[in-house]
Amino acid sequence: MTDILMKKLKQLLCLVTLLLLSCSSVLASDDLKFEDWARGKATVAVPKAQETVEPLNFDFDRERELYYYEYLVDSERLSGWSPDLFKKAHEETSDHVLFSLEKLSSPLPSLQSQRRLENQYLVDSGEERVLGEDTRNKAQNPLDYPWNMSGKMVMHYRTAMGKVRAYIGTGILVQESHVLTAGHCLYDQTFGFPEVVEFMPGRRQGSTPRKASATQLIVHPDYYRSTRNSYADIGMFLVDHPLGRDLAYAALYPLPDDKYPRWGTIAGFPGDRDAGKNMYYASNEVNIDTGDNRRLVYQIDTYGGQSGSGITFKHQDLRVCIGIHTTGNTYENSGVRINGEKHKKIGSWIAKLNS
Repeated sequence: MTDILMKKLKQLLCLVTLLLLSCSSVLASDDLKFEDWARGKATVAVPKAQETVEPLNFDFDRERELYYYEYLVDSERLSGWSPDLFKKAHEETSDHVLFSLEKLSSPLPSLQSQRRLENQYLVDSGEERVLGEDTRNKAQNPLDYPWNMSGKMVMHYRTAMGKVRAYIGTGILVQESHVLTAGHCLYDQTFGFPEVVEFMPGRRQGSTPRKASATQLIVHPDYYRSTRNSYADIGMFLVDHPLGRDLAYAALYPLPDDKYPRWGTIAGFPGDRDAGKNMYYASNEVNIDTGDNRRLVYQIDTYGGQSGSGITFKHQDLRVCIGIHTTGNTYENSGVRINGEKHKKIGSWIAKLNS
């Protein structure tokens, strides 16, 4: 009897030890120190029904370098609408530029299948971002960690009376209700701010298991003043319910110069693959841009629709975000680096959106 009891005690002790190790926040190798707001987690998603409308077509905006769906809205939805409502920020400081969608109560619908029309072939973006052989892989289950921290974005802009362009991009959860993305996904000098921003983690083959809408948008003030400031092409938005409680969100860290180069991964929703219906990812070495240390450069394959994707690396059981993908060309792709200044600013944005 004593032997059986001792055996069970040993088993219980081993189980407790394993649990403590799995929950430990001790970070070996790099000894990274995360603030409480910058830690990641993962659990299980719950489906939610959505109200939708079918798009007319799928095309590419060469000026903005973004793919978009186009649809029409009926005249009842145009009452009281003016493009001037979206041209100017509601709050502008040296720390942030804020635009509140809560004040607008937009009547625009969501998109239904977001499919490419049967008679429409792939639209070439004109600026190649796949560098040589395409190394991107489809995420087979985007609700699995770490893919479930990223989601497809659809940003709706009314471009003419009765016509709406819904541009596609990618964002990454960095808190339960806070999504980090590219600044150009949230602000354009011609259109201003989008009327609706949808965020869909886990999207696959037209299925949308989780979805939320933005209530407030923030862009970097330097990008708002001039979209040529590529080092500031970063923004954040608050969604209307805390997806990160059920899914996952990325840890953020201002990786020091001496920790580069780093093996990184970018996951997003490229428009050249399945018209942006599925998540694709690729990995390669990430380094600091020698021309501007506020940016990162890499040979990771991307395409239009992946703007706003997190640039992440794996640290033990965490996926750490060190930058946001924004652009590319024929010889390298690049993004905004989360350095000390950006890390501090993101923390202040989270506090502002929580206030």
